[in-house]
Amino acid sequence: MTTILVVEDESLLCNDIVGELQEAGFKATGAANGVEALKILEQGGVDLVLCDISMPEMDGYQLLEKIRKGPPKYSGIVFIFLTAITDRKKIIEGKNLGADDYLTKPIDYDLLIATVRAHVNQSKRILKLQEEGPLKDTFVVRASRALKEAENTLDTVFLQTIEAMVRAMEIRDPYTAGHQKRVSKLSAAIGGIMGLDEKTVCGAEMGAMIHDVGKIAIPSELLVRPGKLSEQQFNLIMTHPEAGWEIVKGIEFPWPVADIVRQHHERFDGTGYPDGIAGEDILLESRIVAVSDVIDAMGSDRPYRHALAVGETMREIQAKRGTLFDPQVVDAAQELFSGTTQIEDAAGLV
Repeated sequence: MTTILVVEDESLLCNDIVGELQEAGFKATGAANGVEALKILEQGGVDLVLCDISMPEMDGYQLLEKIRKGPPKYSGIVFIFLTAITDRKKIIEGKNLGADDYLTKPIDYDLLIATVRAHVNQSKRILKLQEEGPLKDTFVVRASRALKEAENTLDTVFLQTIEAMVRAMEIRDPYTAGHQKRVSKLSAAIGGIMGLDEKTVCGAEMGAMIHDVGKIAIPSELLVRPGKLSEQQFNLIMTHPEAGWEIVKGIEFPWPVADIVRQHHERFDGTGYPDGIAGEDILLESRIVAVSDVIDAMGSDRPYRHALAVGETMREIQAKRGTLFDPQVVDAAQELFSGTTQIEDAAGLV
């Protein structure tokens, strides 16, 4: 029977995960942190580790590093991160340390069980190959190793491309670059509360990071101009989503970044721009970015007005729920900001 070690410092959640795994037919046990986990691992017999990242005494990264650099009996252990963290840099850091997979909270137990089963089956196939002969130098293993290295390199290249765009914006307009970074964090946090899969959350996060890249084509004086813009000036600013789409559409990101950039000013009732699409015709990632964009814009000082308080901002957002904004996204944003008066706290920016 496959043995799974759940490493999670929240005892109720740890017990829930262990219980779900046992019901699915696995042998499962829990540990509150990396130190406890190592004591269990030293006894042998663990096939797969499900591990949180942020824990006392020894965090998930430290535990993973000790396993990957540990004795031969650790070599076949599958390691899956299970965490609320959705920062793309953190995901890449974990994969570079040797993580096999990454699942986000809140937990979708059906997805968790399916993921565990997939990795267990893969491990069984590898063990079968080992029984048939030396595995270390086979074509299958070399190809698998090369593919994993290529994926990690590609993730890094995509991230570096987006960061380069942000730096270009920062040189021209420090406010816009800072705004994009905050919207990115908000989008990831909202996507996490909605329980979306990793790819969708990362797509929203990366698209938000450069959602205003089209403002490169807008005269700087219009971006910082105090007071009301003329109709002609506002019409020019309204071209920035399409201009941004033109800039990034030729880059083959693993997420629909170009469409997120193009659609971030579309509105749920079809009154947005540039295409006037509505409802689910708008990418979910774009609907998330749209709400995050307005929350940060209203909560930040502008040349023509002071920032609004979080409570006032959320009342404005709630008033447009179901018209300008996707109701599910608004509800998730409301949950994110419940009990806090700071955007930075809610989005994990501090």
